[in-house]
Amino acid sequence: MEIQGKIIKTLPIQSGMSKSTGKKWMVQNYVLETKEQYPKQICIEVFGDKICELDLQMGVEYQFSIDIDAREYKGRWYNKVSCWRATRISI
Repeated sequence: MEIQGKIIKTLPIQSGMSKSTGKKWMVQNYVLETKEQYPKQICIEVFGDKICELDLQMGVEYQFSIDIDAREYKGRWYNKVSCWRATRISI
């Protein structure tokens, strides 16, 4: 799925150790704002080496390739929007 928007907030990197594999992981979340008649704010996550590879910057507009996933935890449902590619559109 593709979505276009500008990065308006960069959240701190979170990291930890996988219980099942023992490997280190890290994830960073970004808030983007779409350019529609009624703009929407969406929190996306970038996982692992993609954080450095994509090098997303505040105030820059990108075309994002994303995957959306939902999971249930204790009777509540949570959405995850993962970005795997970002193409810079403007400064």
